[in-house]
Amino acid sequence: MKRLVLIYCLTLIFLAVSCSKTEKIYLLPERQEIENALIFKALNDEAMSIKGLDDGKPRLNNYVSSALGKSTSNDTLPLDYSKIKFGRIISQISDTAILCDIHWDSAFIDLKYYFKGIFKTVRYDSIKTVSYIDSTWQDTEITIDSTLSDTIWVYDTTYTIVTHTDTIDSTVIWNFVKIDSSTKDFTHTTHQKAIFLRDQNTNNADKDWKLKYVTPLVIQNNLDTLLNIKHVNIASVVDLPSISGADQLQTFYNRENLPLLSFNTTISVDVDVQNYSSFVYDPGELVLIHFGREINVDKKRVALSDSNNDGTHTGSFTVDSHGEKIYRLFVDLIDLETIFTSNGEYNSEIWMIPFRVP
Repeated sequence: MKRLVLIYCLTLIFLAVSCSKTEKIYLLPERQEIENALIFKALNDEAMSIKGLDDGKPRLNNYVSSALGKSTSNDTLPLDYSKIKFGRIISQISDTAILCDIHWDSAFIDLKYYFKGIFKTVRYDSIKTVSYIDSTWQDTEITIDSTLSDTIWVYDTTYTIVTHTDTIDSTVIWNFVKIDSSTKDFTHTTHQKAIFLRDQNTNNADKDWKLKYVTPLVIQNNLDTLLNIKHVNIASVVDLPSISGADQLQTFYNRENLPLLSFNTTISVDVDVQNYSSFVYDPGELVLIHFGREINVDKKRVALSDSNNDGTHTGSFTVDSHGEKIYRLFVDLIDLETIFTSNGEYNSEIWMIPFRVP
């Protein structure tokens, strides 16, 4: 009898251990739970965002925007940008497509989403107003003192000259008067790839999976175009693509060790473009650099110049903000027909590279 009781107890212990192992296996996340976690992470990661591209409204081609204020500077390109303001105003993200290729300890994500809005150009006349505070005047007083002695006039030529002069003191005010504007609808498709790795094995997919590698984000117009970015070099920190003809979507950056830009330094940028669409003035395109986080949060837009009209646009910007968050640099190529011709099509290509500024 005692032997039967012992066998029965051992059987219960064995079944309990077996059930415990089986239950642990079934607690691992299902594929759909993993996929949902990966999609959420991709859509909300700062290295996979288009924040910082939106101008919010038409602006001078070079501008700095922050929560504390805004300053502008003049342009040096051959066309007269001083009498226009332009900007891309993003209204909404209309759709998203994500391809997930999930394995046991790694996952490949191919992210595309579509956003739309308007590109607005406003032309101004510059009117100078001068307000005089004090006028200029001059008062000269001359006194001649003469006396009569022995019937002979003796002149005591004492001259007293008093002169009052005030210098013009004036305030010059430049007013921009809107005289014309044009608005063009646009729709863009983004494309970016990412690799996630499982760095632990619990029953929580959100904690188990980490974004490890991302490519640059490429934004293309939905229309077929002969306007393309060929090569980007940023302060010798980023050379994209490094091999002629290479696909920038095959260049992966470590998410935890993104390219670094030094705080309080001037960063040089060189961009080579291809443009087979003709325009009445050279160069036939404009390259802008958007750098920062988002409108009114450490954002600046700087125009590069192509002084030799050879398709190479050069310029620089100053890194005057830093912190733990990711800074996004957009290389924004725009056909001049988009800006200066009211009935011209909207035509643009954009690359985004994520940076850190420690």
